[in-house]
Amino acid sequence: TEKTSSTTTTPKLASITTEPEQSRSAPVAPPAPAAVAKPGQASPKSPAKAVSEQGSRPTSPPKQYENMFGALPDSATLKKQASDLASKNTTELTPGRHVWYKHERYCWTAATVKSVGGDGSISVEVDHSDTTGGAASIHEVSQKQQESVILALDGTDKSGPNDLMELHDMNEGALLGCLRARFKRNKIYTWIGPTLISMNPYADLGLYSQSTIDTFCTDAMSPDLVESPEPHVYAVGAAAFRSLRSDRTNHSMIISGESGAGKSEATKQMLSFLVFTSSQSIGQNKTSSPAGLTDKILKSSYVLEAFGNAKTIRNDNSSRFGKLISLQFSAENGQIMGASMQHYLLEKSRVTQQLLSERNYHIFYQLCAGADPETKARLSLHPAEDFHILNQGGQTKVDGLEDASMFSDTKAAMAVIGFQLDEIEAMLSVLAAILHLGNVTFSERIVADGSVPEESQCANMESLKLSAKLMGIGLDDAALEKAFTSRDITAAGQITSTPLDPKAAQTALAAFIRITYDHVFTWIVHHFNRVTESKSSNAAPTISLLGECCCT
Repeated sequence: TEKTSSTTTTPKLASITTEPEQSRSAPVAPPAPAAVAKPGQASPKSPAKAVSEQGSRPTSPPKQYENMFGALPDSATLKKQASDLASKNTTELTPGRHVWYKHERYCWTAATVKSVGGDGSISVEVDHSDTTGGAASIHEVSQKQQESVILALDGTDKSGPNDLMELHDMNEGALLGCLRARFKRNKIYTWIGPTLISMNPYADLGLYSQSTIDTFCTDAMSPDLVESPEPHVYAVGAAAFRSLRSDRTNHSMIISGESGAGKSEATKQMLSFLVFTSSQSIGQNKTSSPAGLTDKILKSSYVLEAFGNAKTIRNDNSSRFGKLISLQFSAENGQIMGASMQHYLLEKSRVTQQLLSERNYHIFYQLCAGADPETKARLSLHPAEDFHILNQGGQTKVDGLEDASMFSDTKAAMAVIGFQLDEIEAMLSVLAAILHLGNVTFSERIVADGSVPEESQCANMESLKLSAKLMGIGLDDAALEKAFTSRDITAAGQITSTPLDPKAAQTALAAFIRITYDHVFTWIVHHFNRVTESKSSNAAPTISLLGECCCT
């Protein structure tokens, strides 16, 4: 599942956005209970003073607190309480009662108690209409397995409320059962208080049509709080935009979830909605945003996906980095004044090593498939299968991903963001150099007398020289090879050169490749920040989107 959340103390959807920063403060700890002295006795010492006098925190609560909190139960008492609870649960599990049954394959499913045995065992009939769609099945549950059955106080209604907070049952079975029922009806969004839960359907359900955008855009520009809105990613954006306009405060949204949950898509949809809503607000106020700013913001997603997303075992377009995007708005009319981006935790190790059935970052495959003949000749490009850092996963193509056409889209998006043609060509040269560096290997150096010195040698200098040429490194062959086959150590003003064996040289080369790609990625983000920086000298409220990375 994917969560889009934030917290505050205001009601419902307005509470999706965070509190204004000037009102934030550290949580106040509740006061410690006062210890009351009996008549004729001195006041008991406070816990803090007891700690200071003993030099360490007491291992058990002070005596005066036992009457207020009670002594901690021992293991025998805890076992008895658990047994009593199980016994009570058994007595309430009468035939005909609706329950949630923890199925070994389908997790919590709707079921009905069929019979109860004298030994405490029960028989449940599991409803498979929301799982396999087949006929119901009977399962026997012993008394020791009572934790696999939960009473359904709300029944096992197939509709499911828009907000899980409306459930009387706050247990795992009821929550997952409600989500499953909604998902079967293509209701992928569900509130849980101020948090939006999203389940990726891996299909286009028509949830982002223009009419839907118009509906939530109207809500965003309404001065009044919208009560109980339909759960949708646009509803979160509408609440943030409306509150920003009325309160003139900063707001933020966190988009998190495991790999394949739909974080990248949720971020793109949220950005699109905020940009559209801002343009509608601008139209009402007869003003305009800086030229091309909104296009730069929207196209940034395409570029970052090319350089920061890759195919993994679980997801064909998995984001391998985290980012925080902040949009700066005019509090007067809602126009976007600027944007900024921060990135973190780029998975650099993927550039040199991938698991089976996984790929490197999309941009490398796009370059090999989509570059024009002249560019391929200039960069000495070959099919992706010929490059070691692209073929380790055994899968250079992905169904549904057209690398050649996506390369054209990536270059077009970079042009919109403001990259000049010579900058794009220089960047492509560095990417090609990384590909050729990935084919470089090292071997033991054999001298004339047949001995093997500690220093290694490059086994394919042509690839190394080509990489240096593409990156504009002007070193002769000997110096270029030595850069990877030895390590210089400076001590007391003296430089000592230490030779590297083939394994250590290969490790040094891999580190160089990874840090080079990291610099390329950082350069792209810095360029985006430079061209989207707000030109206004006045502080503007922001809406920030934190998209968590997922390295699984």
